[in-house]
Amino acid sequence: MPDGKIFVASGSLNGLNPTNSDNNNPTYEILDREGYPHGDSIVMSILEKNQPYYMYPFLHLLKDGNLFVFVSKSAQIFNVETDTIVKTLPDLRGDFRTYPNTGGSVMFPLSSTNGWEPEIMICGGGAYPDINSPTDASCGRIKPLSENPTWEVESMPGGRVMVEGTLLPDGTIIWLNGCSRGAQGFGIAKDPVYDPWIYNPRASHVERWAVGGSSTIARMYHSVALLLLDGTVMVAGSNPVEQPVLVPNPKDPKTAYVTEFRVEIYVPHYLSGKKADQRPLDVVLSSRHLVANGGNFTVKFNIHKEAIELHVVLYQGGFVTHSLHMGHRMLYLDYTGWKAGEREQVVKATMPPDSNVAPPGAYVIYIVVDGVPSMGQFVMVENPMPPGDKPKGDKLNGKQTGIQGKPDKQVDKPEDNKKILNGGDVPKNDTSKDDKIDKDKEKQGVDDGKEKGGGNEKETDKEDDKYEGDDDGMEDED
Repeated sequence: MPDGKIFVASGSLNGLNPTNSDNNNPTYEILDREGYPHGDSIVMSILEKNQPYYMYPFLHLLKDGNLFVFVSKSAQIFNVETDTIVKTLPDLRGDFRTYPNTGGSVMFPLSSTNGWEPEIMICGGGAYPDINSPTDASCGRIKPLSENPTWEVESMPGGRVMVEGTLLPDGTIIWLNGCSRGAQGFGIAKDPVYDPWIYNPRASHVERWAVGGSSTIARMYHSVALLLLDGTVMVAGSNPVEQPVLVPNPKDPKTAYVTEFRVEIYVPHYLSGKKADQRPLDVVLSSRHLVANGGNFTVKFNIHKEAIELHVVLYQGGFVTHSLHMGHRMLYLDYTGWKAGEREQVVKATMPPDSNVAPPGAYVIYIVVDGVPSMGQFVMVENPMPPGDKPKGDKLNGKQTGIQGKPDKQVDKPEDNKKILNGGDVPKNDTSKDDKIDKDKEKQGVDDGKEKGGGNEKETDKEDDKYEGDDDGMEDED
């Protein structure tokens, strides 16, 4: 969240079948900045109404400080501070999109060019939690803060469940992992999809999708993908059975795919061939403690003389599980000082205006020249300091130029969620909170004049492992 608290939503009371509502926990709670519970668990109506497809919802923090929440086929904008639904969004047509027939979701890269306007994409899904369930090939794109939010629907190269989207530094999105039949759970999926698919949100409709190579390793339930500092993607996981199975049994669908211990490194298109020799080099940041308040920092780097286009990327990889990349976001920072054709570069980059756009946490800076990223540099993004506080360590120093307020919220309907006090009765219409999000966000000085910055391979562990059989039983639920 913008103030550093953590929003935790959904879950199970006992890990048993979610089709029985007695097993479910369709609530949310807040953890403080240190990760400790803060207040009470509160029933969330969109989770409660969409059981059993209420687990692992898609959540994205928007530029107004509210949350985009998507469950099953339903979406809304939710104000955590007041525990109210700001706006109910249209349903996304097609199959179910969240656990146990989960697809994937990403928020497109943010930029000041369009006022940090969020656009969200949801792809894939399935019809029912069974090994024979068909999967959905459709995707939906929506701008939730637009005047009239609607879903723009298009198709992937094929149906896919347990697919996850990962933002790449050049602004494209890689969709990988998963299968074309079945659902999440133990022993209820088959027909793995081995091809990564590359999506370019800026291209025309007929040119947005491309196949980005292939693998020979099935990545089923509990697979993950994560962008690394060098711009490659780590792909790991897959345990489609509850207890480890080391030898596949094709005659039994529940043990047809092994517990996977191999890790792959996917080399994206921007590092293939000669492009690998065109990285920006010798990147030096003036500070690794950055504040989301419109302040500036300096970046020095070297490039080849033929370079034309620059992007300064602020990247948060998120926390990955069950096809979710929680907290995942990417921002194009404004900059000045770029001199095309010169080898040695010094640019001044501008941080986002507030913590709604860039919530606090660990990020990576990539210098992307003509689509090729540098080695990433870890930074910590921090909240603006309250008035009167002094900078610590090597935080950016800047002139205080104003106070940013929180925009007004339009409540769609007087639909309050219900608060659970220590597992007891559920009182109605109680939306009290112990704390409010701090509305005072200070802004550091910003220089005048902005410049809007706005062949695939896989490397696999070559060691041949010799597996032994395992006939342990398994359950169908996670």
